[in-house]
This record gives sequence, structure tokens and C-alpha cells, in this order.
Amino acid sequence: MPADFPSFRMLFHELAPCAEDAYHKVLLPWIPKAREAMSVLGRYGGLEAIHWRKDTPDDLCSGGDTSYYSCLERLYALSRVSDLLLTPFEPVPREALAVGYDENWQPPAVISAEERQAWWTALGMTPIDETRLSSLLP
Repeated sequence: MPADFPSFRMLFHELAPCAEDAYHKVLLPWIPKAREAMSVLGRYGGLEAIHWRKDTPDDLCSGGDTSYYSCLERLYALSRVSDLLLTPFEPVPREALAVGYDENWQPPAVISAEERQAWWTALGMTPIDETRLSSLLP
């Protein structure tokens, strides 16, 4: 039987058009739903999860029923939310400037670095500093 909990797809669609104060207007109100989703999806944070596949009977999200989103598909939606929350920190590419983009252009879902970190921390995630990250990479 598939689990019934909020989908990060809904959050993505709420964030996408939000250009101002996305943290207070969308992310903060979403924390209870996001925590509910993470209570199921959090089990994919372990190293053993790399071997799990979607659409299996033990998938808590779909129960093996392909008409429901699998946990991996739900995590993909969370990764797209992460992408939206990162875009304000990316420089406008030189190629975009060459075709007329303004160098001060701000992408949608504008939040501060502190708000971004507070959001992920509220979901139970721990920041990894660059020194520790380089020690984890091969």
C-alpha cells in the first residue's frame, strides 16, 4: 500500500513563480509538510539506499504500484526544489549577458543564504563545510 504524504512536487510548483520573500511566503509554511515527507524519505539518506530501486513492493511511497510516485521520484522533486533555492547564488553566465540578459537579473525563489540553510536544517539536514566535503570525495 503506497504511503500518503505531501509531495515536494507541490512545493516546487509553489516556489517556481514566487520571486519575492519565498522563505516567508512558501518555505516556512511548508515546513510541517516537508517534515512529514522527510519522515518517510529520510531512510534514503543511508549508504545502503544506493542499491534500492524504484517500483519494488518495499518502496514505502508506491508499494510497487507504478501509478504512484516512487520514493526516488519524490526525492528527485526535492532535488529540483534544491535547484530553485540555489539559483539566486549563481552568476549570470557570460553567454546570457551576450544575448541581452541584465547582469543584475535575479532568478525566481529569491532567498538569502541564511534562509536556505535554515530551511534544510529545519528538515533535519546537516550542513557539510567545504573542508569536510573535500575529505569525503575520492
